[in-house]
Amino acid sequence: MEGERITLRLEGEDLELIDDFIDVHPEISNRSQLARIALRAFIERDGGMRVDGSGRGEIVLKVPPAVRSIMEGMVEDGYYNSVEDIVVECLRKEFVSRDNLEKVKDELFIKNRQITARM
Repeated sequence: MEGERITLRLEGEDLELIDDFIDVHPEISNRSQLARIALRAFIERDGGMRVDGSGRGEIVLKVPPAVRSIMEGMVEDGYYNSVEDIVVECLRKEFVSRDNLEKVKDELFIKNRQITARM
């Protein structure tokens, strides 16, 4: 196979993980082939968007193109600042009830008063 070479430095633990994966996937012949497949899949999955390496607090969602188009239109029309804002609002509406939110606010208020009293 022709192509340009790149250099990639990995820790021993990562190399073991790669080799173990290749051992149970005979359709992948070597580390280079796995790297090509993995890089292409990563780029295609995220559509070239920037991804936080830590993965904390982030979820990658596949949204149907028609829905994504509607969301982008709402951002363009000024209803939202970003597509992310739309998703977060929808999740909050679904998972954070008004009663639960009030309970959390009350608990935080009490906690802050206790901290202030100790100062």
